[in-house]
Amino acid sequence: MHTPDGFITGWICILMLVFSGAVLLFSAWKIRNTLTKEKIVKMSLLGLVIFAAQMLNFPVAEGTSGHLIGAALAAIMLGPYAAVVVLAAVLLLQSLAFGDGGVLALGVNIFNMAIVGSFAAHAVYQRISGRRGVLAASWASVFLASVSASVLLGISGAADLANVLFAMGAVHAVIGMGEALITLAVYEYLFKAASLVSDYVAFTTGLAFLVLALALPFASGEPDGMEKVAINLGFFDSSMVLYEAPFADYLLLGSELAAGLVGMTITFGAIYVSLLLIKSREIRAAEPHRQ
Repeated sequence: MHTPDGFITGWICILMLVFSGAVLLFSAWKIRNTLTKEKIVKMSLLGLVIFAAQMLNFPVAEGTSGHLIGAALAAIMLGPYAAVVVLAAVLLLQSLAFGDGGVLALGVNIFNMAIVGSFAAHAVYQRISGRRGVLAASWASVFLASVSASVLLGISGAADLANVLFAMGAVHAVIGMGEALITLAVYEYLFKAASLVSDYVAFTTGLAFLVLALALPFASGEPDGMEKVAINLGFFDSSMVLYEAPFADYLLLGSELAAGLVGMTITFGAIYVSLLLIKSREIRAAEPHRQ
């Protein structure tokens, strides 16, 4: 559901950059007092897992694929504000390093996938617990993110609002089912790994690298849900490239696997360092002023 540059009108992109940036700063402020060393590692690790999972497109219909957003997984495990921070970091890296999602449209993607996805999942999970809650929250995060994306596309004049709402809603209702099953599997694995394995970080990180290496050759190459809708409704050609990413199309030295491994490493490091900076600022703010 990564929106490229060109689909959304410029002024809407700028408005979404400002709004999403404000929500991101507020989210960082909200979690500042909870950033223990353990939580910083878990948030960074979850970002790594989500980055890897988003590279693995799965088929949902003939000629269409989907991929995990990860907002529900992050919101359920960390809460909505921490989820926004993690997803925003992943989306920023994808846009700047890999050309996945527009640079001007970055605020749009953070709004749809990180903000709407995380808070929708959190709201549902607060009302439905257990496995059913994980499934329902995951599906809702994808479907409602597709609705918000459709509204922005309709306002921008990319396509008729009713048509794009129906098309995006239909395909992402199916993609949401895949998201729900993957989220439940990953959630239960991470929950069990935390209690069964002493070196949780090394074990989970190693497994994420292994899964990416084994599953990437079998990932679907078909257009994702938004791309397929854009093709069917005739606005796909309006996409443009405003910035040449260094590892465009997830290729490093001609290899998707190499790009994925580097991306996972950078994602973990970027989130970890950013959270340490937020934590250090909170510690300094809490220190009494010396005379």
